Amino acid sequence: MAIDPTMDEISYEDIAKGTGISIPTLKGQINMDFWKDTINMALNPSQLEMQTYVVCALVEFRATTQKGEPFMGSYQETFEGWTEEDFRHIGRAFKRELLNVLNMKGITPLRQDRTHAEQLYDILIGTANVED
Repeated sequence: MAIDPTMDEISYEDIAKGTGISIPTLKGQINMDFWKDTINMALNPSQLEMQTYVVCALVEFRATTQKGEPFMGSYQETFEGWTEEDFRHIGRAFKRELLNVLNMKGITPLRQDRTHAEQLYDILIGTANVED
């Protein structure tokens, strides 16, 4: 991702308007001190760090005009190294919003009968319907 907004540039209110995640959820489940466009999964980041990273990704995903295959590539690059278990550690609101954005961008999981974490991982490994 190519985004590096600081707390001075983006507020919880701005994020809530752009993502559909409530302000109380954001304030309670992310920390702007961890706001960055990279995460090293090998260092076993905390749930707070992972959720903040997801929200940073969501802000960029909502802003991009990419759709279909190009967007799929961005999603895979952004979450490279993530496992299904990593997605399980993310709060429900964040997983739901990731799936909403993916759907808006023309990407849906092949199997709708799986958990949100399983669907996000399936998409990450390329098991998805991609519309251009």
